[in-house]
Amino acid sequence: ATCPSDRRVVVLLSTMRAGSTLLKALLAEADDVSNLPEINFQRFRSHSRSWQQIALLHRNPIIVLKRPAWYHEVLSYPRLPAVESVRAIILVRDVYETIVSLRQMTFGKLATLMAPLVNGYLVQYWARVTERLGNLYDELGDNASVVRYEDLVTDPIETTRALFAFIGSRRAAGVESYREPKTFQWQWGR
Repeated sequence: ATCPSDRRVVVLLSTMRAGSTLLKALLAEADDVSNLPEINFQRFRSHSRSWQQIALLHRNPIIVLKRPAWYHEVLSYPRLPAVESVRAIILVRDVYETIVSLRQMTFGKLATLMAPLVNGYLVQYWARVTERLGNLYDELGDNASVVRYEDLVTDPIETTRALFAFIGSRRAAGVESYREPKTFQWQWGR
């Protein structure tokens, strides 16, 4: 599907617990960037009217669709929307910190106890998704940008400044804080 030249679709790709909600919220500080809840952008993969469906999600010219890979998607994530000139921001995070956060999210108070049983699986999840994201980066060339979570938290202003330029936002200055969305509540998986 072809989107108008004054509009753009950006997908934010990552493993779970890589900081995609933080990055999406920071990007939404630009007046021309959407602030949407988590959306399964993969559902727009093969529909001939993908752009029209995506355009209905938000009025801003830059629509950021964010959804990390779930555990069961290690061999299929990501499937990009069937939209011309889609841009991808690939967010990666250190394997150790990701695994610790995934264990905490999945097992809560039992996270440390579960570590010997699940660490291997979680590392495989991280490695497979990260490999697929690396391959996608190679395929997309100039339409993809890689961001390290560690860079985002240590230098959010420079990181977001570069991303605003990459996605074509009118905002030139980077940001280091965000406002909570007005139209929805943040919830895990949504």
